[in-house]
Amino acid sequence: MRVLSVRGAVQVAKDEPDLICQGLGGLVEELLQVNRIKLRRVINLQFSVTRDLVSLNPAAALRRRGDYGGIPLFCSQEPDYRGSLERVIRVLILFESLFFRTPRPLYRGGAEALRPDLAAGS
Repeated sequence: MRVLSVRGAVQVAKDEPDLICQGLGGLVEELLQVNRIKLRRVINLQFSVTRDLVSLNPAAALRRRGDYGGIPLFCSQEPDYRGSLERVIRVLILFESLFFRTPRPLYRGGAEALRPDLAAGS
């Protein structure tokens, strides 16, 4: 068994709990689907958020979707740099795989600007 990781990011339109739930939940589900990751193989998820997102913790947002209660979720605040993209949630998923494959990162909702080199194929 190998341990692999894949990352992604989403920019939400406003700091509202429903938008955070929708944006993050959609991103995580798409990352799992595109990379053929079964939920039982997920080791943990790590999130970082920009300082302007304060209405809902990303871990709480994902737990609202139901299937993530038994998976360790960890959140931190993204360092605040001049010119940083606002209202962004980043995620890093660690998972087990029987085979090595290059995971496909995803950037959504405007977060493509963070990594245009990777977002072109997402």
